[in-house]
Amino acid sequence: MEDRWLDLFKTMGKRIFYEVKKIAGTEKAKQTLGKGAGGDVTVFIDKVAENIVIEELKRFNVPCMLLSEEVGIRDFGSRVPIVVVDPIDGSLNAKRGIPYYAFSIALSETSETNGLTVGYVLNIPTGEEFSAIRGRGAFLSDVTGSFQKHIVNESNSFSFAVCEGIDRTKDVRMFESMVNHFYRLRMMGSTALDMCYLSAGFFDVFIHPLPSRVVDWSAAGVILKETGGVMVDMKGHEFSFPLNLNESCAFFALKSKKDIEKILKIMND
Repeated sequence: MEDRWLDLFKTMGKRIFYEVKKIAGTEKAKQTLGKGAGGDVTVFIDKVAENIVIEELKRFNVPCMLLSEEVGIRDFGSRVPIVVVDPIDGSLNAKRGIPYYAFSIALSETSETNGLTVGYVLNIPTGEEFSAIRGRGAFLSDVTGSFQKHIVNESNSFSFAVCEGIDRTKDVRMFESMVNHFYRLRMMGSTALDMCYLSAGFFDVFIHPLPSRVVDWSAAGVILKETGGVMVDMKGHEFSFPLNLNESCAFFALKSKKDIEKILKIMND
């Protein structure tokens, strides 16, 4: 059944690739439609992607629950499994036409994040697909079907960090510490993509010092764990919490558990 869900997510991704990419950066994409269930402003480009998800779930016709950043909770006939989606992760980039934004979707067998079993993240501008089924590894492919390869993160470096969600009024010391300890520091604008590229070894550390909702990282979290990576809170503990739009946490994502002490030392310097 997990394979069927992943196939469904890829079908959604292919539609979103063609329909969202052509409007990114346009005035229509930026059109405000109100506030989403997550509290952020919903714009036209977000709704286009979310509507595709809803249409495909109806066509799939398997009882489930939808948890989306825009529409919130929607009942499709069952409380579990739960489909967790961020229609456009990196909306600001998408609105401005900056080619770094994603479609992120995951499946959980339970109402907690520790029940996540399937993750799929599409880099919409490039067509790169990151996907994983729990216990079966992670893969990088192309939305057009031109290639697929198993992701094996063999990088041992600890010098290139990427971060999102920094409060400039409160996190000045943390930011200074990151600048001092990492050779390069980037803020790209999409949590899901940042974590996927971390999984593939392009980045070494991901840092999110402001609380982040589950819709932002659920899919990428499945992919990260299938490459041996780990997500920990700001004290270095692995975590799980209910799948809803109210729970959130600050966290680090790392390529390996062996890096936990390194990041804690840097952040507490």
